[in-house]
Amino acid sequence: MKKAAHNFYLMRHGPTEWNSANRIQGRTDVPLSDYGRQVVLSRQLPVEASQIEWHSSPLRRARETARLMALNSSTEPALTEIGYGAWEGQFVYDPTLLQQRRSRGWDCRPPGGETRREAFARIETWLFNRALQGMDTDLGAVVHGGLIKAIYAHVMGWDMCGEAPVNFGWEDLHCFSLDRSGHLLPGSYKAESMGEDAHWRFGQAA
Repeated sequence: MKKAAHNFYLMRHGPTEWNSANRIQGRTDVPLSDYGRQVVLSRQLPVEASQIEWHSSPLRRARETARLMALNSSTEPALTEIGYGAWEGQFVYDPTLLQQRRSRGWDCRPPGGETRREAFARIETWLFNRALQGMDTDLGAVVHGGLIKAIYAHVMGWDMCGEAPVNFGWEDLHCFSLDRSGHLLPGSYKAESMGEDAHWRFGQAA
């Protein structure tokens, strides 16, 4: 069994108007809403995640989240949200789209979009390449809900069919473990609230 070498922290961007309207965003570059900015400004990182190397998706909602939290982050194309193609702008709970997402799991491909498997592969490649380049440290990333779920699914063995086994809240900081080769370790997941009641919950990182 491989031993954990580093932590990989993931934070979701703050809410947008499209989130409030339950519309699929994907790569549509929607900014934070006023409410979303309030949510982000209320967050507080735990000490162990506050002085590490941070990156963000190049989409505006993620970059703005990083800026509001005063993270000295760099943008990384691999962290862009899953491309939902023709589904972007549609209602999240549209029965037809919901059935396709929940029944096709990892290989659900919207028209003109990408699968969750493809999205995870680019994250995996980025982490592996960092390790090859000797970037052997804890790191964090401001990303999107779809990517967080895909990474969680890989680590915890979820097939991405049906509803997610856990809730992924706006205040959650998600922590995964990496080995020295940049591989995500199976079962290595825990989440902490960045709100006033901060505490680790869900799984325990390996």
